[in-house]
Amino acid sequence: HTLDRLQAWGFNTIGNWSDAALVEARRVPYTLPLLISGDYAVVSTGLDLWGGMPDPFDPRFAAAAERAVQVASRGHRDDPWLIGYFADNELAWVGSGDPLRARYALALGTLRLGPESPAKRAFVEQLRGQYASARQLAAAWGIALADWGALEGAGFQAPLPQEGRPAIAVDLQRFQRLYADRYFRTVAAALEAQAPNHLLLGGRFAGTTPEAVASCAQYCDVLSFNFYTREPQHGYDFAMLRALDKPLLVTEFHFGSR
Repeated sequence: HTLDRLQAWGFNTIGNWSDAALVEARRVPYTLPLLISGDYAVVSTGLDLWGGMPDPFDPRFAAAAERAVQVASRGHRDDPWLIGYFADNELAWVGSGDPLRARYALALGTLRLGPESPAKRAFVEQLRGQYASARQLAAAWGIALADWGALEGAGFQAPLPQEGRPAIAVDLQRFQRLYADRYFRTVAAALEAQAPNHLLLGGRFAGTTPEAVASCAQYCDVLSFNFYTREPQHGYDFAMLRALDKPLLVTEFHFGSR
């Protein structure tokens, strides 16, 4: 009855997390989630609704992504009714509160971690490749930093981007793109290795950054967003999305009614 209703109402796809019986009927194309979980390190952006951001620099994340694809594709690998898979769901690419702090929460949160964090080590390595010395970084950011050890330790508070210090925004954005590239490239590689016949449908962004969106456009077949706005087109800068020249799915949309 549900399938009859959906088709009568004009629906042409079974959405994420739907009842398996609808999928098994093989009457309507469907999508599946890749639910990546494991004991890998995480980074907090402060908006951790579903947990911290997976640390894609941790080798355990790549192993978890492979397991997630293996589990999700079991029995579906060659199914022509399957359109593709979503990479996780509504990850916390941004933080909460002050817009500027939220915009750079992933980079700022990474720098607060200690040297045991793979993401922190990757960020420090990137900065060391950019600056000849810690003092040069300190001058560019307008902070006191006697040596690299002060940066590498836990609790480092990076400055927010500010007028007259363009290097801060550039460096934070560069790392957030590196982070997103490692994440989406890892998931795409796992899917290509085990389930090459289906699409990678993006990350179902709720909050995101330009770096994460651009990276998703590079490594995924489709961009996907969850918009809880009065009209879907209010959810993002669609002119920027058109410039990426990538198919777009609005995977959740809602306005409430009393």
